[in-house]
Amino acid sequence: MKEKIFILGLALLATHELDAMIHKEWELLMPFLESKTGEVVFILLHILIFFASHHYISHPNEPIRYRFKTLMSWFLLLHGLAHFVFSLFHEGYSFSPPIESITVYGGSLCGLLYLLLPAKTGLKT
Repeated sequence: MKEKIFILGLALLATHELDAMIHKEWELLMPFLESKTGEVVFILLHILIFFASHHYISHPNEPIRYRFKTLMSWFLLLHGLAHFVFSLFHEGYSFSPPIESITVYGGSLCGLLYLLLPAKTGLKT
């Protein structure tokens, strides 16, 4: 169960990134860059993020896999918090429910559940 929750969290994050392209999230995160440059940087960073995710999820060393999943779960949780803060205080924030609620906050919930569930649930992590 814990493994499925983690994978769902990553799937929600990946789906959110599709929405992030529509909403030009790089303009919120990197306002110091010209929009087209920010878009390219945003895409390249996500190649690295998803490469690392796939690499560490399938890493042969179980403690490394577990640490990565814990770190990613914290990221999912903090990512949702960042979106919440942006939604309150940033005038350029354009994400909206239901997509944002499902992908961003659903991903945060998955991260939280992964962190709270016992380490050994009878399934390999």
